[in-house]
Amino acid sequence: MGEEYAEAIARCKFFPTGCSVYNYAVTKLFEVMGTGTPLASDAPAGAEELGFVKDHNYIHITSDTFKEKLEYYVENYSEAQKIAVNARKLMETRHSSQIRAKELLGYLEELY
Repeated sequence: MGEEYAEAIARCKFFPTGCSVYNYAVTKLFEVMGTGTPLASDAPAGAEELGFVKDHNYIHITSDTFKEKLEYYVENYSEAQKIAVNARKLMETRHSSQIRAKELLGYLEELY
């Protein structure tokens, strides 16, 4: 992720987005969670396996709850900040570039 892009996301109070019509865990979910900005999104496929926990490390929204959830977290921004801290910890402990590199090496070692 580029530095300017990361800084732009970090300046946001919230980052509402979605997982696409295919419910993919798109890259931007991980990028946002790594910046310290509260992510508001629907749950991607495989959320549990990825460590995504509703309203613990991302603000879980749907098309029906979007408005009320964001209004709540605007009024209770300290809770949104706690969610963002939890998200960043998840990224650092399970989804960093270093962790992905180790996983790749492990897969390659299994092949050879």
